[in-house]
Amino acid sequence: MRTKGYTLRRWLSFLLLLVGVPSVLFTLYRWAIYFKLPLPFTETIDNRPLIRLENAPFTSMIDNRPSWSLHAGVMEFDRIPGGALSNIRSATLTQITEGRLYSLPSPTQPSPKPTESKQVATFRADKGEYTIGQQSALPYDLSLLYALKWKFILSGNVGFQTDSGMELKTPQLELIELQRNSQPTVEQRILCHQGATLTYKEVTLYTNQTRFNPTDKLIECTDGVRTTFAEGTLQTDKIYWNVKEQQLYCPGNVTGTWRKIPFVGENMTIDLKTKGFSARNIRLTLNGSLDTLSDSIKTKQR
Repeated sequence: MRTKGYTLRRWLSFLLLLVGVPSVLFTLYRWAIYFKLPLPFTETIDNRPLIRLENAPFTSMIDNRPSWSLHAGVMEFDRIPGGALSNIRSATLTQITEGRLYSLPSPTQPSPKPTESKQVATFRADKGEYTIGQQSALPYDLSLLYALKWKFILSGNVGFQTDSGMELKTPQLELIELQRNSQPTVEQRILCHQGATLTYKEVTLYTNQTRFNPTDKLIECTDGVRTTFAEGTLQTDKIYWNVKEQQLYCPGNVTGTWRKIPFVGENMTIDLKTKGFSARNIRLTLNGSLDTLSDSIKTKQR
């Protein structure tokens, strides 16, 4: 027969278990907060899930194709709800290396299966900010014809090089992908608004603003442009540089030197392959009198 002492001990054990387990769990919880143990997930200020990766590679997928890939020291992603890790709507990245920009598919139609893309350029930067969709504004002239698919702003010691060999250095660069309004056509643009230095073979070009499509290799430089090349120099407000054909076209007034002879011209085209030029108007500044130049020419002809 059980005694009253046994019953009392059983009830005391039950009460201790009932009170002790929650007390132990609460003590462990407070201890974890005090020592700032890492939590299994992080949330943004507006309670959206934030994924953080450190010292890792990443590839961004758009329409079942890679748009860019890189390696970064720190990556923080705002992921599309219910989507895979590669389906992100915004991201902040630091210490960007091994960046690769990929070509667009041809034809530019969405595919149910991942499509192969070719690398068209490489890049690096201290920091990057990526957004998808209409979360960022486009320049006015582009917004009239295109809708923004995604934008990737690189800043701090930015280096960008196309696979054709053209190298660009700038404090800030924007990689954007556009879709023409009411059409499936997709295009890429590279934009620089804080100055840039472009180099390809014998040409070095300094500009305050530039934009180009890495596939077309036609570079537009505006807002004060200086160029040096084997035969001379140019200074003007706008230059179109056809990297593939190796031609420089200045649609307005231009000053510079051609084989050490100063000149002022208008609507000038320089062919770097043939070492020749053409212009609507051009005025040369010759050092010396006509008689002196005539004697020099006669001497060379003998």
